[in-house]
Amino acid sequence: MGYLSGNAILPIKTYAALRKIWQEARTRLNPGAGSPVPIPGVPEILDIPAGHEAHLRDVQASPRFPKTVGTLPWEFKLVEIGPLLAFQYHVQTDRANQLWLDSGGTTDIAALLRLCLPVGVNEIQPGSGCDANPDPSNSEERGRVSFDSDNLNMRILAGGNVGMDGAKIFWAGIGFGEATRLVQVARFGGRCYLKNGYHRCYRMRAEGVTHLPCIVQDVNAIAETGVRADGTTFNRRFMQSANPPVCGHYDKGYALTLRSPKRSIELTWSQTVRFV
Repeated sequence: MGYLSGNAILPIKTYAALRKIWQEARTRLNPGAGSPVPIPGVPEILDIPAGHEAHLRDVQASPRFPKTVGTLPWEFKLVEIGPLLAFQYHVQTDRANQLWLDSGGTTDIAALLRLCLPVGVNEIQPGSGCDANPDPSNSEERGRVSFDSDNLNMRILAGGNVGMDGAKIFWAGIGFGEATRLVQVARFGGRCYLKNGYHRCYRMRAEGVTHLPCIVQDVNAIAETGVRADGTTFNRRFMQSANPPVCGHYDKGYALTLRSPKRSIELTWSQTVRFV
């Protein structure tokens, strides 16, 4: 109910009102009937049909591919959507619809590849995808600036020393941009988790699509699946329970109006003199 209180737009947020919504949502899922899929976390995994090798080569050559797969082995596969373990609390239907339309709005495999394994990376910089908001009191000695975006895929992607420029000024700081949009499935402990691509999976199921093209990797720790311990996802204990949340549960989700989310990245600097 903490999620409802913090994120939903509701006329009344008393404990009784929030509990009523929680109970109605739970009734829709009918947990007493068991999982909506035969074996949670164990989807059917198929090969991507022949004829799409050129697109898959372009995906491998895309700027975000190396950072997406890291050093772990990977495969392109078609994975059944319904049984995938789902740690994300919600999907935004407007965003899901827009992603669907942007890729062509059809269920043929070529459109699904454009949707789930896109080649391009959207540009994010002040004036194009985000706003820069410097503190008016900034100086050379101390300051801060925040970068705010409606695109939740804006992330810090690098940080540290940049190097010396022609004016003999050494630069250091962060680099940010759009994180991977490649749909990923992470397998851990014999179960498959949807790591990235929740809005697209929801929209595909609404169109009757049963399998999604994605990158599949075996990972070594629960944190590598996307499950977090800070309360921003369902926790490990719930995800490894006998009846964990799966993508099939979104079919019976409870509709709410949520506050508009924004991603904010803040950069600060200061200089002092210390005697050591």
